[in-house]
Formats: sequence, structure tokens, C-alpha cells
Amino acid sequence: MSLKKHVVSPGSTIGMLGGGQLGRMFALAARQCGYGVQVFGDPQVSPAGQVSERSWSVPFTDHDALRQFAKHVDVVTYEQENIPVATVETLLEHVPVFPGPELLRAAQHRLLEKTALRKIGIPTAEFLKITSADELRRGIADLGGDAILKTVTLGYDGKGQARVCNETDCEEIWRSFSVLEAILEQVVPFTHELSIVASRFADGTCSFFAPVLNYHENHILDISISPSPLISDRQTRDAQQIARAILEHFDVIGVLCVEFFATLDGRLLVNEIAPRPHNSGHLTINACRSSQFEQQLRAV
Repeated sequence: MSLKKHVVSPGSTIGMLGGGQLGRMFALAARQCGYGVQVFGDPQVSPAGQVSERSWSVPFTDHDALRQFAKHVDVVTYEQENIPVATVETLLEHVPVFPGPELLRAAQHRLLEKTALRKIGIPTAEFLKITSADELRRGIADLGGDAILKTVTLGYDGKGQARVCNETDCEEIWRSFSVLEAILEQVVPFTHELSIVASRFADGTCSFFAPVLNYHENHILDISISPSPLISDRQTRDAQQIARAILEHFDVIGVLCVEFFATLDGRLLVNEIAPRPHNSGHLTINACRSSQFEQQLRAV
């Protein structure tokens, strides 16, 4: 099916995978533009389900229910990256899903994400795959004696990670993680953190919101500021260029957020990507002509 020929007009129904706050904000934007929304995989009572035409309180792994869901919607998108790739692949047999499974697969696994970014020339902090306490010990030394050990999946808001150094008891910390593999990332001095929310449409065009300066409290996003004098014109251009490269590499149709560290010399290193609207983009609801959720709607 040609993406350019696939037009979802007002009056159509959009399927949303996930029933959280981002799904709710999307549903509200979609309904204001004349679209129906059905939510799949949410609890019996969920933020998105409360403002949608129908909630399917079914596990993402119920593929029979997914096939039935596909009969009731014209296109599907999602509000979080912790959705099984197999869920998207099953739906794709029956209905368009945006973004596709390639970006989702990378975004939910830190090693895959960082490796994919490096392959297309996008800068990140140095990192190593870790599968044992011995590898952890050697890796800390190789990365300069100061690093962060992270789980490869499901970590967010500071969960599933620990700061480590040459004095760390590697046997103990590795046992506490209780995983088969992890990622060790070098600690990079930075002046500030920023993010950019970008959209890509079926004709290949991209659009960008202004970069956002972010402050975190206990690893949780606390304050976002845009525009900010701390973000230089060069960093704005670099952020847009990097976001565009990611959108095009993964052939994304939809919205993407890229989070960065700004190094002491002004360069940008990608911290992580989110294949969806982002908390740092909520200010677009009131500050911009079009919100990140309206952009997601336009794209899909």
C-alpha cells in the first residue's frame, strides 16, 4: 500500500495502543478534529479510555483481540514504547500502524538503540555491552573509571540504572541487576539537557518544534523551557539534523522525541529516543499553533 494514497479523513477512527496520559491528550486532540478514537490494552479505567469511544481492556499479547480491534479502526498509533513488537506486526497484517516496528524495536532496547544510532553516524556517549561482573569491571576501567550501568529494557525515570566507578563492588551490583545483559555508558560532563520533538509525514517532509531545555529532579522531568538562551543556534540546527536523520533512517511516519546532552564544547550527544509525543513537548499544547498531539494526528 502506498503511504501517500493512505488518507485518513475526519470521521474515521484511530486506534491507540496504550491508555495513559499521552493517549488521553492524543484522543482529545483527535476528537476536536473530528476523529473517533478506540484504545487497546488499557486497564478497565484509564486516562485515555475515559475520553475515547471504546476501550479494549485486553493484553497486548491477545492476537485474536488485536485482529478484532483492527476491524474497528482505520489506522493505529501508540503512546508508549513498551508495546510488544509482535503486537504491531499482527496489526500490520490488517491495518496501517505508525510509527512502524523498526523504530519501536530499537527504542525499547538500549543496546539496539545506541548501536543503530552509531551506525548512521549519530553521536552518543561511549557504551559497552555487559554480560558479567568481570566485563563490568573491565568496562568501567575502559570508560575512564566513571560510568552508568543500565538495564537494556524497561528502565525509565532513573529506574534500572546505577552509577559505578573503579571502587564499585562489581559482583554485588551485577547480582542486584539480575539480568543476562546490560549496557554500560560513559559519564559525559555536560552543561545542559535538551530535547526536540519532530514529525515526519507520508510524503517524507519533516517539521520540528523548537528545542526544549529540560531540568530533572531525581531523574524525573521537572521543568521544560522553550525558547531558552542556553540552547544555541548551532545546537538547534544540530538537533534538527539529528532528528531528521533518525526519522528518515527508520522511515518514521509520526512523532519522535530525541533527548540530548550538550557537552562542554557545545556538541550534542543523543541520550535516548522516544517514538511518540514526549512530556517535554506538553508545552506545545498552549505555546504553539499546533501541539505535538495534533502533529501526531496529522502524520498518521
